[in-house]
Amino acid sequence: MRKVLYLLVLILFACSKDSEDQNINNGIESNARYFTITNGDDTYSLYIGTDLLAPGDVSSKFTLAGESTEVRCWWLVNGENIYSPLYVNMKDKPYGTIENYTLRYEHTDN
Repeated sequence: MRKVLYLLVLILFACSKDSEDQNINNGIESNARYFTITNGDDTYSLYIGTDLLAPGDVSSKFTLAGESTEVRCWWLVNGENIYSPLYVNMKDKPYGTIENYTLRYEHTDN
């Protein structure tokens, strides 16, 4: 009976270890959430940090270690940089989630 129980414990340990290795190999941490940003505008480019997204481009994957963050984004409109922050809130999302946020430039006269 002890041998059977010992064997089951070894099998369970091996299976859980494979799952952890698979998540690490896929770039997924068990304590983080992820997001990408798409430039959904047809005309203007979008700066995110030091990256420039042309219309239709998708950013690389960002890691969100907590529940929320503010991403500093700038639209390049007629040679002028226009600040447009993105507020990311993934509070109720499970760890390992990957979400995409699509941004479009909205012009206001104010």
